Amino acid sequence: MKNKINFIASDIEGTLVDGKGNLRENVANLIKGIEDKKIEFALQSGMSLFEIENTFSKIKEEAKMESMAADIVAFGGAYIKLSDGTVLKDKPLTVDELERVRNVVKECANGTVIIYRGKEENYREKLTEVESISGKVKYAGLVALVSLLEAIKKVNLPHVKISKNMLKAKMNNNEIYSLEIINTGSKLKLIEEGLKKEFGASVDINNGRTVQLGHGTKLDAIKTVQKHKTGSSSLKGVCSIGDGVNDIGSLDATEYAIVTNTKYESVYNVAKKSVSNGKKTKFAVGKFDDEAIRFLTNQEFSSQKMIETTKTAGAEKIKHKEEEKAL
Repeated sequence: MKNKINFIASDIEGTLVDGKGNLRENVANLIKGIEDKKIEFALQSGMSLFEIENTFSKIKEEAKMESMAADIVAFGGAYIKLSDGTVLKDKPLTVDELERVRNVVKECANGTVIIYRGKEENYREKLTEVESISGKVKYAGLVALVSLLEAIKKVNLPHVKISKNMLKAKMNNNEIYSLEIINTGSKLKLIEEGLKKEFGASVDINNGRTVQLGHGTKLDAIKTVQKHKTGSSSLKGVCSIGDGVNDIGSLDATEYAIVTNTKYESVYNVAKKSVSNGKKTKFAVGKFDDEAIRFLTNQEFSSQKMIETTKTAGAEKIKHKEEEKAL
């Protein structure tokens, strides 16, 4: 059996690299196969532009494919740059939006960490620590307000890292593209509901182990790239690869999909549903083995083997959940 995949859009964290930033098994071989078959390729992630570019350099170095180019979808879809350098989308969060997010989070759950992602750097704030010194510097942790930046620099906040480059970027009011909100307690759902009430559909909010917020989704980004390149937003011939909750939209919508290394049953179910319905275009894998690479690069592959791999990946997922409950 062969596919007719002409465009692959792959998530990065958890998919191509592990939690420590190391390339997963056979990723280099996958990249070689994609390049050899001249399949259009995009890297899409909630990560920052500079993080994606650094990761792609590492992938190309290991794959010995230094000249390979790829489209980049950064900040979850708020920034899209094609392999030829054309920027299709560039939509940061506004200062007002950043302040509204922080106010929602502060009201819902003190102690929450917010990761701010910019073009050149990332930085973080932990609201509990900020609130404890709020009498000294009003909203000391709100790094987006230009009028407060110099005040922030004068206060010892080890959890708020502001470099000269990032300070300059924030003063331009156009460099913060997405937020990742982390709460280790039970307040994450409350935060998500508060943000949805505050923003409605004006920003995209994804949930999972964290809540991510920005202007764009991976699925919308794929459609934007397709529209630019082919004149149509059709997802026929498009394959998504991913592991996270914010990948479900594109995994569900594209004609082909590979779910890999997921920790989420809802993500695995995209492949499970496809296989259960007798379709042979969406599967789950624990790693990019030879069969998965053949599937992704339009070579002859055994759909039966991929179905068995999907079942195995599901069994491993269930086992992982049971182990988590035992801890």
